[in-house]
Amino acid sequence: MNASIIRILLFNKSGDKREVKLCSGLNIITGDSKTGKSSLIEIVDYCLFAGRSTIPKGIINDFADIFAIVLKISDKFITIARPNTKTGDGGKVYLRIETNESFLSNLTVEYCKEFEPRPLKEAQEEVERHFGISVMDTRMDEDEDKRNAGKATLRSLVTFLFQHQNLIANKHSLFYRFDDFYKRKKTIDDFAVLIGWESSEYFLLLRELEAKKKELNAEEKLISKLKIGSSPI
Repeated sequence: MNASIIRILLFNKSGDKREVKLCSGLNIITGDSKTGKSSLIEIVDYCLFAGRSTIPKGIINDFADIFAIVLKISDKFITIARPNTKTGDGGKVYLRIETNESFLSNLTVEYCKEFEPRPLKEAQEEVERHFGISVMDTRMDEDEDKRNAGKATLRSLVTFLFQHQNLIANKHSLFYRFDDFYKRKKTIDDFAVLIGWESSEYFLLLRELEAKKKELNAEEKLISKLKIGSSPI
């Protein structure tokens, strides 16, 4: 999978636009303090289907009615736009998919809002299909709680997209939001799926193997008990 973020956009009520263009490879964003550098991370996180907005309050949040990003995945372009939560429609997503980059020259709020907004989870699942994230169960044991494993998700990919300035200066943390135990565990569990190393069949076989190990262990215990019960006194 070859994927990258190529645009970060903000639109206000009047349709005025603010745009950051990103190129292939490493992008380094610099600037004075309090100019919105960290907000870009939170805008991308929000557009990639975060359950809530963590975009800091201030000029950027006051300006924007719509936040949007454009992803390039192989030969496709996916525009994901979300209303600012202050509009009351933060749970909706505008989704556009193109195969020709000519639309980039005319990226307007009307373009983003041409189709009806879709529910957050529905839009996320479609984008995950384009990413090729199709593993529905990453548990290695049938008895494991699905809430802590389950489906591989695009939300785990977000962790690998950023190197925030505070991370670079922190020897105790490597990835974005790795300070959260469950976020860290889920990201690690999903990593092999996200880079294409493992498939649904792999996890299915692991669960079958674990089940067979438990069966074998139970039979060995039973045999041990039978041997003890049949021992001469």
